[in-house]
Amino acid sequence: MIVHWQPLDAKPVHQYRMRTVDILVTTYKEDMDVIIDTLEAIQRIAYDSRFLNVYVLDDGRRAELQEFVNLMNARDPMYPVRYVTRPNNKGRKGGNINHFIREYEEEASEWLIVLDADMAPFPEIFDVLFGAYYSYEKEERDNIAFIQCPQHFKNHIPEKDWYDIGMAFFYTCVMACMSQLNCTMYIGTCALWRRSAIVFGGGFHESH
Repeated sequence: MIVHWQPLDAKPVHQYRMRTVDILVTTYKEDMDVIIDTLEAIQRIAYDSRFLNVYVLDDGRRAELQEFVNLMNARDPMYPVRYVTRPNNKGRKGGNINHFIREYEEEASEWLIVLDADMAPFPEIFDVLFGAYYSYEKEERDNIAFIQCPQHFKNHIPEKDWYDIGMAFFYTCVMACMSQLNCTMYIGTCALWRRSAIVFGGGFHESH
């Protein structure tokens, strides 16, 4: 596979055609402080608020989380947050996302990004992701279903991996090779998805 390593030179861009995006924060029973960190990080994202919607998809149906969302919205945030639940937890995380896609079809954005509750984004996340998107020619862009970005963990354990080599190798080498073969892996979070591609594929997998 290494012979196919031709990394895409995707650099952040700061001027590009804005696309509508839904941020979906999926959660079940994570600690409140973890979710709060992620929601506050989202408020620091550099993007036009007219093109960005934020949703918390709470399969834990927690009153305290809904209350925090209400308090956050009362402070007139850059990006208001909508709290979403469903009657049951059918299909787990995939079912949670699919429920949102079905129920919010009429107001859906062109793109969406799923963040796990502990995935706090950097402010320039969309400059990087759309930088990758616009690095392709238009004919190629039209065929892109999703753009996966790497993860970095605050609580990575140095004595097990001093330089975070395993994670770096996977994202900078393995995933780059897979991209050249048009078989990039979706790792379950931190990817910018074209909504129409998800609908075309029948939604996210629900059996695990």
